Amino acid sequence: MRYPLLWCCLLFVFGATVDAKTNPTPSKKNTPKKATSPITIKPIDVKKKKRVETPEEKEPTGFATVIDLSKQHQRVRSLGESLRESAGVNARSTGGTGAWSALSIRGSSSSQVQILLDGIPLNHGGSGAINLSDLPLDTLKEAVIYRGFAPAHLGGAIGGVVNLITLFPQESSTFQANITAGSFGTLKTNLSWGGRQGQWEWFLLAHYIGTEGNFPYFDNHGTPLQTEDDLPDAVRQNNQNHLFSTLARAAFQPIKKLKLSLTYMLVGRNMGVPGVGNYRSEEASFGSTRHLLQLHVAGKHLPLAGLRWQSRVYFIQQQEVFKDLLGEIGLGRQDTNNHSLVAGWKSLIRWAPVAFWEGTLSFHARRESFQPKDELQPTLEQPERSRWSLQPTLQSLFYLWDERISIIASGQLEYLCTPALPVPIMPGFQPEEETMLLPIGRAGLRIQPWSFVLVQGNVGRYVRPPTFWELHGDRGITIGNPRLKPEVGLSMDAGGVLQFKKLGILREVRFGYAFFHTQSTDLIRFIQNSQQTAIAVNISEAHITGHELQARVNIADIWHLSADITWMEAINQSEIVAENGKQLPGRPLWEVSIRSDITLSWGRLFYSYTGLGGNYLDTANLQELAPRHIHNLGLTISPIKLARALGSTFPWHHLRLTLEVKNILDQRVAFVPLRPPLPNIKEIKQALSDYGGYPLPGRSFYISIQWKL
Repeated sequence: MRYPLLWCCLLFVFGATVDAKTNPTPSKKNTPKKATSPITIKPIDVKKKKRVETPEEKEPTGFATVIDLSKQHQRVRSLGESLRESAGVNARSTGGTGAWSALSIRGSSSSQVQILLDGIPLNHGGSGAINLSDLPLDTLKEAVIYRGFAPAHLGGAIGGVVNLITLFPQESSTFQANITAGSFGTLKTNLSWGGRQGQWEWFLLAHYIGTEGNFPYFDNHGTPLQTEDDLPDAVRQNNQNHLFSTLARAAFQPIKKLKLSLTYMLVGRNMGVPGVGNYRSEEASFGSTRHLLQLHVAGKHLPLAGLRWQSRVYFIQQQEVFKDLLGEIGLGRQDTNNHSLVAGWKSLIRWAPVAFWEGTLSFHARRESFQPKDELQPTLEQPERSRWSLQPTLQSLFYLWDERISIIASGQLEYLCTPALPVPIMPGFQPEEETMLLPIGRAGLRIQPWSFVLVQGNVGRYVRPPTFWELHGDRGITIGNPRLKPEVGLSMDAGGVLQFKKLGILREVRFGYAFFHTQSTDLIRFIQNSQQTAIAVNISEAHITGHELQARVNIADIWHLSADITWMEAINQSEIVAENGKQLPGRPLWEVSIRSDITLSWGRLFYSYTGLGGNYLDTANLQELAPRHIHNLGLTISPIKLARALGSTFPWHHLRLTLEVKNILDQRVAFVPLRPPLPNIKEIKQALSDYGGYPLPGRSFYISIQWKL
């Protein structure tokens, strides 16, 4: 698809022309049918009520998964833990509650995944990747994961898109309190209040979670071939983590067809940086503060029938402070204080004048700025990095054969303008304004000949522009490169769903399969160009091929079973000989997630298993990460409801108690092959980790009390 925007314009005009010829005057008979929602294979936490489709989620040909996060608020769980249970999704962590966590979809890098909060993109030029632990799960209602193809107005990314939906009141008046305590000095509290009255709705939430993070781990003292100095129960130090967040939302609906809402979110964090397990850090610390403000206006059938629109203005301000005055982390002493500011306007118009066609026009204007500061050199002024972006998008959606066939095509043209810095970033580069024109095109097809079977497929071209760090460096150990090209990904997927309902006690049986392939070029890497500096260059290419399998079984609306399996080959096609043909680090060859949930009127018993293997730490595939098999078990009961079920009567039936054990078998170590092997040593003992040297915790216990009024 060489000219995606042009093709989409032609489809848009064609659809409108057909409408003008066949239906010059709209009538009630031509009232458009409600568009088909995306095929979603839901995880274990499924709402019994029919879910209302929102404009952000409307994508009939995409592979999407909807995760209900509201039922996980009683547990000590991170957003990454919840997302990684879905097929094709992997979240890596540095270990412990609140630790750094990055998301990968279908083998992508974390910077190739677009994260949105209520439709607002959180990725910015200061840092392409998003730390999932900065998004408290307790402030979120649900997450919609688009693996590959996503609605055009949500943007596009090489890996995929995740849209997080914040909480809002579901009842006329609700007050809720929750407190959780557990292993390693962990404490979590929530207070929320929301309600509706007349034309107004409101919701307030205050959330805190903190931990000492002093869990035991296996430390080999950096000598994997010698077992004499191993410490099987070393204690993690300087791993404390404290996060506080508030969420405030208010909405006003003057008429049925128009709604205005205002959202404010504050997240503050203060944490230690423990370093790798072999070389402990005692003083390094990190802190961040993020403010988000959004004004959203939405209307439907106003001023025309079949017309839906929405517009939002948003601001995101973030500060990040990193202190390593003893030089325990990285190279030398560090004391940085970085500020970023993002402001944007995003609008969407969706028009469905007839039952067989719908057109979408969206526009996104955005300005990003990043201001670094080195507190160790207060007289050295770092110039502000900034850029503008404009993103017009067109999408056409056709329904044929009584909506059994859906055909979709979209085109997006992103214009990026990066003003010149006042001084050169390195000798030989003169300051000049940089502009990029980035076309993105997508097309999809879905066929559902019968209600129980569906097949679908998509193709697309996506891009990731360089970050400020990659373009301009930090004027220290990393050197920017203003001549960088954007990363480009060509992807395709195909698969289907087989679903049966009401087979005796089997309320629902569903199987889903997807094949995907992505070819990424011009991948950006930092390579060493001197003894003390590294420069960003376009040097790598990757071919990623994989299979996703999902299964869901609902037995009598009491027992829910689900499984997600991913098998993936992520092959590095780098120009570096030692890396070419090897598996990309951090992309496991296989990953399995199994969940079981038994729900009764007075409680719920839940179990989960996560396993993965075939994962490497380095690009040469010499250091294999230990495979893991993690089992979790929990029980939620309503004591008063249980007493009533046994014949007693008590008030306060909204009181709930949750007990949970994570990593039941206390798996903290595993044996991995030694490469190359020695005559008398074929394998070595290694701590479980996502990142080399950052151990994951073992068995932990948590108890939670929730009261709702």
